[in-house]
Formats: sequence, structure tokens, C-alpha cells
Amino acid sequence: MIKVVNISKSFDRPLFEKVNLVISDSERVGLVGANGCGKSTLLKIISGNEKADIGNIQFEEGQKLGYLAQNLEISEIITVGDFLYSRFSELLNMKEEMTSLEDKMAEKSDDTDILERYGQLSSVFESMGGYDIDTKVSRIMDGLDLKIDLKQKASSLSGGQKTRLMLARVLLDGPDILLLDEPTNHLDISSIEWLEKFLLEEVKSALIVSHDRRFLDKVATKVVEIDTESMSLIEYGGNYSDYRAEKERLKERRLQEYKNQQKKFKELERDIARTKGQALKTETETIDSKMRRYSEKVARKAKAREHRLMREMDSENAIQKPEDRKKVKVIFSSTLKQGQTVIDLKDISKSFTNLEVLKDVNLKVRSGERISIIGPNGSGKTTIFRLIMKEIEPDKGKVDVGASVKVGYLSQDYDLPEDERVIDYFRSRVPVMEGEARAYLGCFAFHQESLLRPIGKLSRGEMAKLIISILDADGCDVMLLDEPTNHLDIESMEVVEDALKAYKGAIVVISHDRYFLEKIGIQRSLNLDKHTLTET
Repeated sequence: MIKVVNISKSFDRPLFEKVNLVISDSERVGLVGANGCGKSTLLKIISGNEKADIGNIQFEEGQKLGYLAQNLEISEIITVGDFLYSRFSELLNMKEEMTSLEDKMAEKSDDTDILERYGQLSSVFESMGGYDIDTKVSRIMDGLDLKIDLKQKASSLSGGQKTRLMLARVLLDGPDILLLDEPTNHLDISSIEWLEKFLLEEVKSALIVSHDRRFLDKVATKVVEIDTESMSLIEYGGNYSDYRAEKERLKERRLQEYKNQQKKFKELERDIARTKGQALKTETETIDSKMRRYSEKVARKAKAREHRLMREMDSENAIQKPEDRKKVKVIFSSTLKQGQTVIDLKDISKSFTNLEVLKDVNLKVRSGERISIIGPNGSGKTTIFRLIMKEIEPDKGKVDVGASVKVGYLSQDYDLPEDERVIDYFRSRVPVMEGEARAYLGCFAFHQESLLRPIGKLSRGEMAKLIISILDADGCDVMLLDEPTNHLDIESMEVVEDALKAYKGAIVVISHDRYFLEKIGIQRSLNLDKHTLTET
């Protein structure tokens, strides 16, 4: 069990104030909230890698904690095998001594001291799972798709491989409590499903930061949201879908309370106005001094009631209207007929320095169609997009893109002018008046302050949203989206999902986010594995 007790933390601004949280045994908690709200910071505080301004973290005695951060460094010289097997240093030392004793027993088979010592070590080694070390390492490496040589230097791995190596090392530790910061980053769908099963079957309790909503649906028993307005933690029972349903119910209830309050305010305003009107009429139409004094008194009381009402309407107790997400309106749309072929890949093969990536790949995309491409990391999914965009040429086969077809591409590497303001860049790509651009970008949660911000000051998630907003507004016939939900917080994902659901053109998307793929209405799912593309 972990107890977070009255924790507060600020950097240039407060993140959270006097928050409390209990993670019980056998409880897997999903931690959600907008980008920058402090999710990773809270994990760092619990793990001891960051100090809270006030408050403390309480653990049960003897509990082992495992922590996966987003940006952990690995020694330049350590090998993959040494990094993974360092978890078993005690057992490996024991095994080394047992090997030495075996050599001695071969020379002195009747030495009782050696035999006794070997028997003791062997018994302890077996009870601690020493004979299963290699099996454990292989199982976790296979599950996370870490097909790399144990003798390879860890520093030579790609960023995605390093993240998976870190995760493997944390899982091998066998902790009582896991702290996981975006554990599904760089995992393909099969690896995510393996991790879900591992957490359900072999992990006692966990606190997980993740934007993968299907993953949270599978593993979370409770969801905790960092609320940026109150700077507090709000707990919801159940998985992610339960959290969303409860939040929607609370929003509906809040909206009804707001409507009831507004109705009450309007009734009071009408009553006050009626009273003031009657008092004024009496005062102006009567010559009776007693009646005039009475009407003046009534008018003063009405004025006092009016002041009280205005104070109540402006007070913190006044219920604010819950915000409704603005719906994206089409500015320019595709003029192609539904079902018209827009992209046609015929018998495509591609290799890089003798490494075969694609072999006899065929893909036909029709107007309005929605296709997902899934497959293991490094299988060549992005290569297909680069071929369509004519960034590279196939070794064999033909890539046909319709002469009048407008293709928009969101790559994983955003190449945007850092000094240009958001609204200026949008208008340079989409020919609309400034007011229309502001309204449109507002649907993508770009508010007034962020519209004037230089692009270089945006987060990577905001850059992705900006590119998608341009592709949508510019009337592209086809969108090629390469991992569009990378770096997006959940709120931004929902904004993008709403836009893509309304989009009329074709979509081809590379993504391991199953929830996202379902939301945008994927019609065909293709699997790229062993160089070929097949229907799933």
C-alpha cells in the first residue's frame, strides 16, 4: 500500500496542492489529466526522484517499488544482457560460486565441506528461482518484442528499444508496486496486449500514467484525474470507460444545476424589476407623502436585493456553465466521388542496404475509406507512407496517386517554422479570413493566447493538432497519419477524433491506439508483417 499525504508541488506555477491518494494492494490506478498538469511529477515524487514542497509518501515496510520514467539514461558501456541480468546479481554470484564448487567437487568428490556448501547454495538458489532466470528474461523480452543481442551495447539501441529495455528491467525486478509513466509508448499492439496480461496476472498494485485509453480500460481498477482548476485529485471507481461515463454524468448534472440556477436568477431579476417598477410608479403618480415614503423604502429594499443578487451571481458559489466542445465545421471539402480510387500500390518491394522491408505489397485506397495499418515496430509501415508521398522510390512495383488527388501527410517528425505564429501559419496554408481561422482553430482547443504563440513554443502534441487542423481545413482528399496520437493528451485525442469523424476524405492511419482507431471508424485493418500486407 502507498499513501500520498498532503502533497503539494510548484515549479513556475502550482501543479497540485495538499493532494491525498491511497493505492491499496491489488489496485491498479490510472492517472490522467491534461499535458503539463503534473502526472509525471507526482510519479517522480512517489518514487523518490523528486521532492515535494510539503507532504510525505508512506509505504508499508519491506515493499519493493518499481519505476519506469519517460526519460531514463542507460550507461554508455553496459550491454543489454548486463543491464537485464543486473537484477539477479545475488543469484548470479551464487551461481558463480556453485560453478566453482562443481569444479572442486570434480577434483575432490569426497570433500564433505564442499558438498555441504554446494547443497546449501543449491537449495537457496532453487528456492529463489535461480534456475528460471533465463526463462524469465526470454519471456519478457519476447513479450515486449525485444529481438536484440544480449551482447549488444545498450547505448546503440533506438529510443523505442531503450524504452522497452527499461520496461523489461522494471518488470524483471518483480516489484510489489509499479509506477509506470507511459508504458505503452513504442509498443506495438501485440506487445501492449502482452503487457496488459502481465499486469493483470503478475503485478500486485500499480500507478499508471497512460494516454492509451483501451489499455486503461483493460488494467485500471480506479482512475484518478489531476484537475487543473482545483489543483486536486479526483477519484473515479472502475476503468477508463467508467471514468468517462461518470464524468459525463457529473457534467450533465452540473449543466442541469446551472440551468436551475439561471432560472432562479432570472425569476429574481424579474421580481426585483417588477418591485422597482411598482415603487417608481407609486412615487411618481401619488401626492400622498406617506405613500411616497413607503414606495421609496420599497425601492431601496429592491435595490439592496439587486446588489445581493449581483454579488451571488459573481461569487465563487455561482455555478459555471460546463463547456461544450465546439464541433469542427468543414471549410473546404474533397470533391471526389465516394469509392473513387485515390491511391494504388501495385506489387511494391523496397530494401535499404540489403535489408528487405517490403515485398510485393499491394494497397488500394478509395475516396472516403478509412484504413489502419498495424504491425511490429520497424516492419516498414512508415516506408509505405514515404513511398506514397514520393519521398523515396520503390525498388519494384508502381505507386499511383490520382492526378487531381490532394494528399495530406502527418509524419512523426514535424517540420514547422518555429518563429511563425500559430494563426499566421494556419492562414498561410488555408486561405481564410482571420476570424474564420480563429473560430476553426478554437474547435481544436487553440484558445486566444495559444493562437498568437510561436510554433516553436508548442508541445509536440499541439504541433500534431495544428497539422491535422490544416489537413482537415485544406480539403485534402486523403490523410496519411503516422502515429497521430503520439504526444497528445486524452482531451486533445478527443478533439482530433471529433474532427476525423466529421472528415469526408479517405484516412490511412498507422497507430497502435485501439481506442482511437475504433472512434474514428476504421473500416479495414491491414497488418504489415514479414514484409507483406494482409487483411486482419
